[in-house]
Amino acid sequence: MNCNELSELPREIGNLKNLKVLAFGYNSIVALPSEIRNLQSLTTLFAFQNQIYFVPEEIGDLINLRVLELWSNQLSEVPESIGRLTNLTRLLLNDNYLESLPPQISNLKKLAVMYAYNNQLKNLPREIGELKCLTRLNVHYNELIEIPREIGSLESLRELDVSNNQLKDLPCELGLLESLNIIFFHSNNYSPNLLFKIRTASELLRYLRLVYDIKVITTTNIAFSNIIITKSTLIHHLAHPNALTVDIFNLQKLIIKRLFDIYEKK
Repeated sequence: MNCNELSELPREIGNLKNLKVLAFGYNSIVALPSEIRNLQSLTTLFAFQNQIYFVPEEIGDLINLRVLELWSNQLSEVPESIGRLTNLTRLLLNDNYLESLPPQISNLKKLAVMYAYNNQLKNLPREIGELKCLTRLNVHYNELIEIPREIGSLESLRELDVSNNQLKDLPCELGLLESLNIIFFHSNNYSPNLLFKIRTASELLRYLRLVYDIKVITTTNIAFSNIIITKSTLIHHLAHPNALTVDIFNLQKLIIKRLFDIYEKK
């Protein structure tokens, strides 16, 4: 039903109980009928490039759905019932008017790809850290002011795009993501002494891993007196880790040297 100038879906579509793929992209449909809940066999729903402003809660009844594409519509919210789509592997919500994502997305344990770029997102739910199968996350061109540190739990994440937002910093927990090899982080509001010397994904991740290790150590019960390690210092020593010279106690020297030894080998 793609490219047919449709303005609505007939309610009778709910009678197609064995339908597996429903595609009606490039039309002028403004809403999905509640009868869509009857399509229990549906695995793929292509509803992109329409004028959809409303998705009914009943969409959560499509328990076999694996692919949901709602990009380029007029959506300002996503129903909480989306969290019931536990077989979903691909969710495309880009090019809408979303200001938030429901925390119930944490239930999408099989989700591998999520695009929510070119929206009006102010934040990401902390629950996003529970998406252990997520490999690609794209949220560029939003209004994000921070990334939740729980993102460091996305152990399968390989590609991340947070460019063109309003970020002032990046969580050092990103440095825990060993599978991450592509990251776009440009065009944000980083402070002058943060990240301005970093140009590549590998440099950024090495920097964040080092900051994370420093954070862990400095929040233990060990007393660290007279130690001053600024972010700009860390950036400099990414390229010259052996040049680190700080006038601190022997224990502190050993710990810092150990950190750089670890990252020399990585």
